[in-house]
Amino acid sequence: MRAARDAIVERTSKKLGVAAEKAGRYREAFDYYTAPLERRVDYDVTDGDRVLLKDVNAHSGDYKAVSFAAQWFGGRSNQAG
Repeated sequence: MRAARDAIVERTSKKLGVAAEKAGRYREAFDYYTAPLERRVDYDVTDGDRVLLKDVNAHSGDYKAVSFAAQWFGGRSNQAG
């Protein structure tokens, strides 16, 4: 039962992320793409990484956007190594 619910969360998050990304709401899309991480540590967040880079490129003068991305990618590199 839990696996089925996790699959629904993953599919729904992906669809909502795609819609938000198409509308140019990159931070919202990032939140949707990475939502399954709350349930699965091994979830692939490549789409979240990509859209976060789009957000930084679109808001390069925004300190919060850039620092959030730096924190996200820094944490990802610490997990990998």
